Amino acid sequence: HVITPVTRPHNLQKIADSIANADHPHRFSIHWHTIFKNHENRYNVIQLYNKLLDSIQDGWFTFMCDDNAFHPRLFTEFQEAIDENPNMGVYLVSIFARHGINVEAKPESIMPFGVDAAQTFIKRETLGDIRYSTHNVRYSDSKIVMDLYEKCPEKFVFTDKILAYYEKLIRDDNGDLFHEEDGIIQ
Repeated sequence: HVITPVTRPHNLQKIADSIANADHPHRFSIHWHTIFKNHENRYNVIQLYNKLLDSIQDGWFTFMCDDNAFHPRLFTEFQEAIDENPNMGVYLVSIFARHGINVEAKPESIMPFGVDAAQTFIKRETLGDIRYSTHNVRYSDSKIVMDLYEKCPEKFVFTDKILAYYEKLIRDDNGDLFHEEDGIIQ
């Protein structure tokens, strides 16, 4: 399940392309869920995330914000990680941020503001009744991972491979869409 909170609908095609153009073969069946954020729900959108998680019964989920993109090898690497770690419940990947900074997936990063949703893949069965915090909205991405790590650190698998791009899709001041490819703005 790929969950995308949307404030930039013009970026949805780029995200769809990053899913569709991912390397194969992999055994995932992708279910893409979009949640449109607006002025009315932007502060209580976490409740919508949790409601959606309540409706997902099994499988894996991740949040892919509408300014991020998947690496082409994500799904094949993820499949290999599952095959090598059948008891895995949380897969944390390293990400490449827009300003050329790599955010490594490692236990030391599990702290407030240390983990982004784009690098987190959680097995629904492992999540159990843990949900995104409606009290710590500013770092809810990190908080859910912190709660899971406290509950079941043995379920975590970390990779230093960069498999997602944070803020890969950006807009200039005129609202035009730019797409960064390997550090070059096209």
